[in-house]
Amino acid sequence: MSERYDLLLSGGEVIDPSQNIYGRYDVALTGGRVAKVAEKIPGDQAGKVEDVSGKLIIPGLIDLHGHFFYKFVPWAAAPDEACLSKGVTTAVDGGTSGWTNFPAFRDFIVSRSDTRLYCFLNISPLGLVSIPFRGELFDLSIIDVEKTAACIEKNSDIILGVKVRVDWTATGTRRTTLKALELAIQAAERSGSHVMVHIAGCPIPSREIFNRLRHGDVVVHIFNGRENSILDWNHRVVPEVWAAAERGIVFDVAHAGVHIDYNVARSAMEQGLLPHTLSTDISVPGIFVEQPPSMLDVMSIFLALGMPMEEVIRSSTANPAAVIGKSEELGSLKPGSSGDVAVLEMEKGDFTFKDVYGNSLKIEQKFSQKLTICKGRKWKKCLNKEAKCI
Repeated sequence: MSERYDLLLSGGEVIDPSQNIYGRYDVALTGGRVAKVAEKIPGDQAGKVEDVSGKLIIPGLIDLHGHFFYKFVPWAAAPDEACLSKGVTTAVDGGTSGWTNFPAFRDFIVSRSDTRLYCFLNISPLGLVSIPFRGELFDLSIIDVEKTAACIEKNSDIILGVKVRVDWTATGTRRTTLKALELAIQAAERSGSHVMVHIAGCPIPSREIFNRLRHGDVVVHIFNGRENSILDWNHRVVPEVWAAAERGIVFDVAHAGVHIDYNVARSAMEQGLLPHTLSTDISVPGIFVEQPPSMLDVMSIFLALGMPMEEVIRSSTANPAAVIGKSEELGSLKPGSSGDVAVLEMEKGDFTFKDVYGNSLKIEQKFSQKLTICKGRKWKKCLNKEAKCI
């Protein structure tokens, strides 16, 4: 029988919330796309067969918030090593570049990475190059709403919207904070895009942010434990957060190792507030934390916090695909979608994850990457430690 498929994944346990598919299936890929998902696909129909019996087959993971302006910003991560090695095939840069240096991000990072990259453009024209020396929004006179919007419109294939950090370290004062948020929303409205808002270290009550946001806007660090978090003094989710959820505001984790309080997350989830998307806010080790959590770490943490497996996978695949407007292509194993697949295993052991507030989370299993397929090609880490898709 002639070969019909380039690659066949055989014998795995498929979890694909986008199609409500759960169970033992084979997955075939050809031409860089998913070709078929079925209970049994003959091995002689494929050029290559990978036996993944006993392992999880899920759509390629999507990290909605990371920092990938590698070598231009000293703490930004190398996309392929940070992402593909952990089953992440698509990632979104959370405002590391602004309109003045975005061309470098596009030409030197996006075009040279196997990882599929998108971004939110920082409302600061310089992006985050000044961290940790100076807040990027201390001086709002350098912000140009028109040029920010024009850059987004010109590069709408990559740029999803505007990023603004509502944080003491970014803005310095309450007055500057509100003005920066307003300017970011103006740029998003003029470009027909969305706003991504960082709310950790927020100088103003969170309700003043949530009340200003629109359907499709994204709030990152939703479970941070600093002043003006999403919980009131009685540890109840504030009404404005529930109202924002009803309006279609997206709640993203953006763990980072420094922007989550496990007690806040547990309390909010017990009240029924689940995150829409899981993400890392990844950076290089040793800058902000010794070992930033990977996407698989974040997924493992939320599984341990009580989030159902189906929702953990959905919040790492189908949900972020919808947020970036790519549900037809990404976050799914439906035939015709991009050939992005993560093959994972549940690793048993004694593992401990800590947050910066002194809370420890002990777990007995975590996700481990076994195989990453991006655009139909297997990712491989070579002996010289360089990564490539083959």
